[in-house]
Amino acid sequence: METWKNIWRNKTVKKELYHVCFLLLIVRILSAIPVPGINASYFKEMIQQNSSLAFLNTMTGNSLSSMTFMALSITPFITASIMIQLLGVVFPKIHEMERGMEDERKLIKRATILLGGVIALLESFAIATSFGKRGLLIEYRWYWVALTTVIWTAGALIASLVGEQIQRKYHYNGSSLILLTNILVAYPTDMLTVMDIVADKDKIARSTVTGIFLAVFILLLFGFTVFVHETERRIPVYHSQKIQGSSMQSSIPLKLCPGTVVPIIFASSILTFPGMIGAFLNKSGEKWLSFFNTNAWFDPQNLQYTIGALLYIALIIAFSFYYASIIFNPIEVSADLKKRGASVMKIRPGKETSDYLRKKSNETVGIGSIALCLIAFVPILVSAIWSINGIAFLGTSIIITVGVALELRAQVTAKIQGTRKQTYLF
Repeated sequence: METWKNIWRNKTVKKELYHVCFLLLIVRILSAIPVPGINASYFKEMIQQNSSLAFLNTMTGNSLSSMTFMALSITPFITASIMIQLLGVVFPKIHEMERGMEDERKLIKRATILLGGVIALLESFAIATSFGKRGLLIEYRWYWVALTTVIWTAGALIASLVGEQIQRKYHYNGSSLILLTNILVAYPTDMLTVMDIVADKDKIARSTVTGIFLAVFILLLFGFTVFVHETERRIPVYHSQKIQGSSMQSSIPLKLCPGTVVPIIFASSILTFPGMIGAFLNKSGEKWLSFFNTNAWFDPQNLQYTIGALLYIALIIAFSFYYASIIFNPIEVSADLKKRGASVMKIRPGKETSDYLRKKSNETVGIGSIALCLIAFVPILVSAIWSINGIAFLGTSIIITVGVALELRAQVTAKIQGTRKQTYLF
């Protein structure tokens, strides 16, 4: 609450947020413009049955199910980011450029936007051709295919450029904010869907209890997600001499989820990829695709498909550790402590300190990744009980919503503090 009071008092930050909201509003307006020649109702039933398409629809703010100008929204850019990050594992030079000088980071950003445009073009053409033959297009002709391909590709490029503009000019994570806006837009519709599912006119008392339980469950899940994102482990650091303006003791913070929303987005995107390909090829009925369909997990009659959940867990944990290694480098931290004449209690400077920090970081991230898995899977179990599919405020969407919101709060707070410090200099 205090943060919002400070924002209201700070004219510079408030003006920037107004501009950011205006850019996000442009994206949402484009998301409401229908594409000509499209049968908008074609996708809705398919999305309910295919969790891969349901997840993609949530990330686009229901633009995919409505087949609007922004049917793909920011998703091609996110896919491109995943590919660039994975290439960084194979080619260390790319990883170095991501953390290098400003010119190198700009080059990586441009390459990501370009790759996102290519992915958007391929996805748009694949949707228009594969689904167009099956009823998506009112009239399947080459010019309608070309038109929809161009429109959807343009929409994806506009979304990525708006995100880049927010990042470059206002220093907020533009793509994450677009994603957050898309998910929040889907909340009201999905709440009505849940109410229709649990409502039973013949059993009012039971429906009321069920509704209250789901409401409390969702609130607790949001609260637990905030707790996981905010929790950090502090490693005490002692200085050999008093540093001007600070005490003899400080600490190294190790967050439970240093990668915030990135691991869950990457893991979910990879998991849904086979289902999307199956939908494109009209092979959604193939049994092996059920391993990647969360709607098929935890079904007592087909428990074998729950094996796909193990893959999901492995992906979340793997990406959590990968992003922790990018954000926190024990060797660099150890060298910096030694240079400043600081040390971790009872640990020798140098290699012993870096090994100790790596061990504590792995322990912390391990707990955080398990917490992310718990947040992602408990709603899937609840969805299986009540047969609720494709709901935006369940599963990974909660992690994304909370993670981006907390990231935005931290960025705004840092800007306010920075503005205040600058004011004190004059």
